[in-house]
Amino acid sequence: MRWLKSLLMVLLVTGALLPSLAFADLSAQADVSFWWDIVEQDENGARQLGTDDLAAQETSGFRLNRARITLFPSLPEYHLYGKAQAEFADTPMLLDCWISWKPISLFNIYVGQMKIPSTYEVGIDEYHLDFITRGNFSKNVTSWSLADTPFDSTIKGLNTRQRDMGFGFKGAWQAGQSWDVFKYFLMVSNGIGADQGIGGKEGQGLFTGNNFGDYFYGARAEVSPLEWLTLGGYYSINNHDHLLYRDGKSVIDLGRTSWDVDAQAKLPWGFRAAALYGDGHIRDYWGGYNGRDRYRYLGWEAKIIKGFWNDKLELGVRFDRYRDDLNYSPYPTTQDNWTYGINWNPLPQFRLQLDYITKDTIQENHTDLADNIIFMQIEMLLDSPLLIKQ
Repeated sequence: MRWLKSLLMVLLVTGALLPSLAFADLSAQADVSFWWDIVEQDENGARQLGTDDLAAQETSGFRLNRARITLFPSLPEYHLYGKAQAEFADTPMLLDCWISWKPISLFNIYVGQMKIPSTYEVGIDEYHLDFITRGNFSKNVTSWSLADTPFDSTIKGLNTRQRDMGFGFKGAWQAGQSWDVFKYFLMVSNGIGADQGIGGKEGQGLFTGNNFGDYFYGARAEVSPLEWLTLGGYYSINNHDHLLYRDGKSVIDLGRTSWDVDAQAKLPWGFRAAALYGDGHIRDYWGGYNGRDRYRYLGWEAKIIKGFWNDKLELGVRFDRYRDDLNYSPYPTTQDNWTYGINWNPLPQFRLQLDYITKDTIQENHTDLADNIIFMQIEMLLDSPLLIKQ
């Protein structure tokens, strides 16, 4: 069973990261999230064959959004740390799986599978998001920066999960202050997504042919000139010439770039605010599109959150716009979302979120689509030390 395989992978990786249990620390984390889709418009137009009965035009129901088990082994004496995380939801899979060496705060080396440099919101784990889901740009950008495609191709629908396999370099500098004045994250990786490898005859992966140096390169930096203000941004490039797919006959060229600038601020009277603007291009070679955009997308968002009673209750609103253009279409699509949210955090380990989202999709040659939704999320996040350093 796939879920059992994923769990065994986590345990095996953890065992490999603990060469000396007598001097190691090990902690575990369990993260569970349930959704109640109270009511959502679903303008699908689907009809029953034969009877021509119209399908339901709204959705309501329950789902397990995620169930994650995470292990954090470490050898602090040698500055070695690790993370192994498996998720059991629609498709069980291994998410984060890395080893790091952290000799000083300004220079840490990571090797394994991890989140790629991207928007500030991608870097936040799901349990600590201000709203149940990320904004449209942050939701899509990692898929289009890696190997998934918004158009028909051999690899359309590849589940990248915001992560990739490779090397990461991170660091932080306080500059004599009580907070991190500067932070950076550099990464060199496969560029194809989570749980996918590149290898030849010695060990095949999703792609079995790839030129040396054709990788994903990403960089993110954040500057906090004041304790309450953080300015950040990232840039990534992902070029591969003549990738050979595992079927042994499909040859694919990837050409991707994306970037963003963002800001986060802690304001007086319990307010927090954030904003971002980002842009991306896909120039994959597919019959005549070499050097031209197959797909261009851009987006921006702004949000403000107000906390009450030591942030145990939060009210927030976010506007985000996502605009895309497929194959030089004269009719680009724009989606505007307003999200209104209530977060109740009676305990650090438990949270309930209720969001109302109004969606408006506009395309000149297409029917205007409204897919408004009211839904709830119930979450629990538990941490526990498993082995105390002796």
